[in-house]
Amino acid sequence: MISKSKAFGILITILLLYLFWNSLRSSTSEVAKATAINDKQLQFVNLSGQIRTLKTSVDISGVVEVNHQYFITFDKRIGAKPQLQSIKISE
Repeated sequence: MISKSKAFGILITILLLYLFWNSLRSSTSEVAKATAINDKQLQFVNLSGQIRTLKTSVDISGVVEVNHQYFITFDKRIGAKPQLQSIKISE
């Protein structure tokens, strides 16, 4: 049986590790062209030729069209795929 003080120490350690991992998130915006669309993933190529695969929380395949340019904003975290935050048509 784990003592209360040891369990509390483990809980605090887990909480601190989560806060540290969450602080390593960065937000990025760029103009990119959509190259592939799945139900919950979009693939883009930015103006410098870098390919990005972004996951989405909802299916937006009916809204985004392949070979159109968009202004995208997404969050990146260590150990996770980038998550799309917003998308607008680039003019």
